[in-house]
Parts: sequence; C-alpha cells; structure tokens
Amino acid sequence: MGTAIEARTSAEFKRIAASEFPKYFVLARAASNFATAVVPRNVLDRLTRESICEIEANFREKGLGAFGSGLRDQALFTVWTLRKIHELVEQIVSAPFDESKKKADDEHCDHFQFFVVFAQFNLDCLSTALDADKAIYPEVVNDLVEGLRAMVNAYAWAKRGLENRIGPSAELAIDSFPPDEEDRALMDASFSEASSVLLEE
Repeated sequence: MGTAIEARTSAEFKRIAASEFPKYFVLARAASNFATAVVPRNVLDRLTRESICEIEANFREKGLGAFGSGLRDQALFTVWTLRKIHELVEQIVSAPFDESKKKADDEHCDHFQFFVVFAQFNLDCLSTALDADKAIYPEVVNDLVEGLRAMVNAYAWAKRGLENRIGPSAELAIDSFPPDEEDRALMDASFSEASSVLLEE
C-alpha cells in the first residue's frame, strides 16, 4: 500500500498494483474466511457497518483537503456502494440455496470477490495516503478513480448473485462497466495466486 501511493506515474502505479494486488487478494480472502468462521454473524455485521462508517467519516473530514473534490467524491461514492453491497450480501446469506444453481452461484461469487477486493485495494491506497498525509501524484489519480469504480461491478455481481437465489428483482440501481484487459490480467493473476496458496495449505 505504502509503495503504491508513492508512485509518480500511471505506469509505475500499474506496475506496483500488478505486483501487489495478487498478494492483497489472497490476504483479503483469508481474512474474510477466518472472520466468517470464528466471528458470530451479528457481531461481524456490526463491525462491518462500523468500519464503513469510519471510512466514510475519514474521507468526509479529510478528503477534500487531501485529494480535492473529484477524488474525494469518488471515494465517498465507493464507500456508499460498499454499504449497499453489504446489504445485498446479508440478503444473499439469508436466502435459501438451490444446489442446482451452484455453478452460476460460484461464477457470480468469483467475479464479485475480484471486483470488491480490487476496489478495496484502491480505497485502502487512498486511506493510507490520507492517514500518512501523503499527496497523490496527478498522473495516478485517474488510475485510482478507475480502481474505485470497480465497486460498481462488485455491486452488479452481488445483485446477480441475489437474483440467482431469489429470482429476478428490480433493475440495477448502479451501472456497471466491463473489465478491461488489465483488470482481467489482475483477476487471472489473483485467482492463480489464490489457487497456489490453497494448494500449499
């Protein structure tokens, strides 16, 4: 995280992200699986909500002065989308599971996990910069904005996952964007890394 926010150019940031994100993805998955296994659901739900509120408050308080209105507003929108995702995930967890829909469920889950963690990686980059009082170089801002927008894709996949379990519902409230080749490369690298770690275990 610290290395990524020190990048001076778009190319440098992308190179660091391509190197660091697969490791971040594996750690995020492991932490999520551990928390789900050992923390009572109601406690995990409360902690998640509190964490989202803290992140939002931090960006509202310091984001404008640190990043300007454009990046601050994108970060706040990303946090708002994360809150909506949390509500969808709670519904998914509570919905009955049809074993005949497992293949589609797994596909939705894989795509959702990539996009939500990718967006979280970029959000954590901003949070780290905010806490360390570090400026973001102008050429890197667009990369961070695009990374934050991956949360919209995560929302779309979560919505599809819920619909797979309970049937069609309202149209998506947020438009999604298709992954580009760099996103796909990061996804493939992340899944490959995750598989190798799981096999080692």
